[in-house]
Amino acid sequence: MKQLNIGLGEQKTLTESLLMIKLLSFRVQPFFQVHILTVNPLPSGGRKYMPEKKCRFFPAIGVLLMMVLPCIAQGADDWAAETFSGDWNGTRSAWSEKGINTELLFKGTLMTNPSGGIKQGRDYMQGMELKVGLDTGKLWGIPDSTAFIHVVLNSGGKMNAAYVGSLMGVDNGEVNENNPKLYQAWFNKNLFSSTLSVLAGVYPVDTEFYVTDSSGIFLHPSFGMAAELAQTGQNGPSVYPFSALGVRVKYQPSPIFYAQAAVLDGNPGGGRKPHWTRINPFHGDGSLLVAEIAYSPGEAHHMTDPNIEPGRGVILSQAEKLEQRYEPIGKYAIGYWSYSKRFDDLFDNDPAGNPLQRKNMGIYLLMENSLYRADDMERDVTAFFRYGQAEKNVNIFDYSASIGLRVRGLITGRVDDYAGFAATRSGAGEKYRLAQQAVGINIPCNETAVEVTYRVQLNPWLVIQPNIQRIFNPGLAPGIKNATVIGLRCEILL
Repeated sequence: MKQLNIGLGEQKTLTESLLMIKLLSFRVQPFFQVHILTVNPLPSGGRKYMPEKKCRFFPAIGVLLMMVLPCIAQGADDWAAETFSGDWNGTRSAWSEKGINTELLFKGTLMTNPSGGIKQGRDYMQGMELKVGLDTGKLWGIPDSTAFIHVVLNSGGKMNAAYVGSLMGVDNGEVNENNPKLYQAWFNKNLFSSTLSVLAGVYPVDTEFYVTDSSGIFLHPSFGMAAELAQTGQNGPSVYPFSALGVRVKYQPSPIFYAQAAVLDGNPGGGRKPHWTRINPFHGDGSLLVAEIAYSPGEAHHMTDPNIEPGRGVILSQAEKLEQRYEPIGKYAIGYWSYSKRFDDLFDNDPAGNPLQRKNMGIYLLMENSLYRADDMERDVTAFFRYGQAEKNVNIFDYSASIGLRVRGLITGRVDDYAGFAATRSGAGEKYRLAQQAVGINIPCNETAVEVTYRVQLNPWLVIQPNIQRIFNPGLAPGIKNATVIGLRCEILL
């Protein structure tokens, strides 16, 4: 078993170290108690996840500092520096040479709402993600192609469902069902000198469509897939955490321009209680079409860059991550989506009293751009804006808009930390308002969220991210007061 030096002069095996981490917890008064570095899933539901054994906050500061110290593992220096568990005694390096690249990520988020929402309380959500990138050229002699597998396992509580009541959500790691899920499993083939790529398999559209890099640091779900599209379909579109079988075609004649389109199963999970990912494109639920065209002047400096090695494009090395972190951003895109199946009108009926059947479609546009970059590259500011519309006859929200700033290096010397300030609003559609008025409920015209966050990169494999949100008109419900949500996320690249 490989040895780990955890900075205390004592050698421990990998298993012993991970078991030790699972037992660590700290208490923050007056709001909550949490396992900050739990490795195994915790039971779901209510507050049963709360650890039984408690230790005080001040001793735990020493524990946290211990974990921040470099974790020196035997094997390749690259893995030892970038991950908590290191190179697994050379196993990861050997796999990488053969074309198999792995990434194991833990995320844990603790949240509390001291005011507003459904009721006051706190909850903890966590998840493990396993990513495997496969270089099919090295493995099976198939050139210019990549295969990718991504499995997620979510556990813990339901902060928004139990305490806040927002339609947009408050944490992008909260899911309805705590089950293992096959989030991605696809094969991508590059053609014509990599100007055309064709991808097929289990594919979430929020990995390539409607994406702004600078909004990715926020915890609120609507800064990932926008709310007006995330609400659609019978079981949601093919986005985190439920994905669907589909095909994506992308044409990119140069780094600064691309056009892409995808067709996917219109009902991820098959409309049944989700467990893993049920893939059945023939159950009669129709399909989802998404298309996007983008101009990316921020990628102009890649005009002469060599192509990324197959198998590394989905799991980036530390050098590639740093390049992305420090390079300028510039992107302008417009997109369109549509379901082939029709949906019930929220208000109007036919002469027989049945809901009219309507098309469900929408458009979106997005833009992000670097506003400022210091000459020494130790600070930059990026702004983003996104706006989308959805069919008002069948959806609760008929539009959403988001705007925000991301600042890297806000504090001098902290060049890998990010500060974020953003707001998002989703408007209640006309038909949904009419339907609510018909039963005597006058709802607000929108739900709005404001988020402030600071992502602290303590070392290459450990991130701590405090977060505060203010939710206005949660759930579009007149009886639910505006909520304040305070959170803390921990990420460990294992």
